[in-house]
Amino acid sequence: MTAPVPTTAPPGSTQDQARQTFLARAGETLAGSLDYATTLRAVAALAVQDFADACLIDILNEDGSAERLAVDHRDPALREKLEKLMAYPVQPARDPLSFQAMAAGQPKLIATVTDEELIEIAQDERHLALLRAMAPRSLILAPLVAREKLLGLLLLVSDGPDRVFSGEDLRLADELARRAALAVDNARLYANAQNAITARDQMLAVVSHDLRNPLGVVMMAASFLRELVPAENPQVKRQLDMIDRSAQQMNRMIEDLLDVARVDAGRLSVEPAPASPASLISEAVDLLRPLADDAGITLVAECDGALPRVLADRARVLQVFSNLGGNAVKFTPRGGRITLGATVDGETVRFHVADSGLGMPAEHLSHLFDRFWQASRNDRRGIGLGLAIVQGIVTQHGGRVWAESAPGEGSTFHFTLPLAPPAA
Repeated sequence: MTAPVPTTAPPGSTQDQARQTFLARAGETLAGSLDYATTLRAVAALAVQDFADACLIDILNEDGSAERLAVDHRDPALREKLEKLMAYPVQPARDPLSFQAMAAGQPKLIATVTDEELIEIAQDERHLALLRAMAPRSLILAPLVAREKLLGLLLLVSDGPDRVFSGEDLRLADELARRAALAVDNARLYANAQNAITARDQMLAVVSHDLRNPLGVVMMAASFLRELVPAENPQVKRQLDMIDRSAQQMNRMIEDLLDVARVDAGRLSVEPAPASPASLISEAVDLLRPLADDAGITLVAECDGALPRVLADRARVLQVFSNLGGNAVKFTPRGGRITLGATVDGETVRFHVADSGLGMPAEHLSHLFDRFWQASRNDRRGIGLGLAIVQGIVTQHGGRVWAESAPGEGSTFHFTLPLAPPAA
């Protein structure tokens, strides 16, 4: 039978404070790990410390099967008996009490458990004997529901002669079940996301490998044909140059896909060594000069040769400059200006790539380093990975990267690298 729900404990009362303290401790436990099996066992142990004699938590797996993840009892001797119930498979459809609570999606309070109810639950005679040995007096069954999806059931048991669950306990169990369900749901969402990332990385590795082989053949064939074509046939040479440029662009895209997968997996390799900021900027200018000249853009270096050395993986930092400078060339009109520079900023050197291009609105700045993000869906000048890779490389160096821009005022990208320790 279900007990009437009494008036809620007044806010600020000792009883109310104890309930709030329990929920706070349970919330902290649930937030402590994405391994929900471990956290649910910890919550069951917490429940039997504070307001229940026994606690059982069942979970519905994503394939529809049910599993008992946690059992605990205030009395160690009875805990051993309770654990024997783990040998019996969870079958909500054969347990009318659990089935009613789960089907309704609402918590259920059974103030006095009868032997007839135990007989209904039992799967066989031994199971019935174990249930009777537990001598449950009062039960609360609280479904675990998140995003309108049933995830499991929280079962609280009182077996003491002077302890009968109340409506207050029912509300507390309902809130505990709600928080537990959110923890389970979040953990599953995270696991699904990680599985998707792993599958994507595997797919990228396979596709990139399979693409590179035929792409290499195309590039070699174009180079071979260029040597065979007579100088007096410039039209064919132009076509071969187009093939070569397109193949090089595809190769860069493949490398970008692999790099962003390495960033996501935490496997992006950097090998920092002491380097002069002036030499890094000088090499970056040499790297970007042909691109800027072709676009009719002035490229300028502003760097004091006396700046202290930084810790940098030279190849990776040049990749950062290449991505930032390449973006600047794309969005700066002919006759514009791009500046590369560096200044000391505390315990770091702050590098910048500034352009006199179109600039961008403030709402775009927060998305710039998102993977595959582009301001315009019609923009086909890249695949939206360059800045995500920049962020990954700079972060691996222990630095940070950000942008400043406004419409009509150009854009400036900053990134920092740590100072190298003084030479011994």
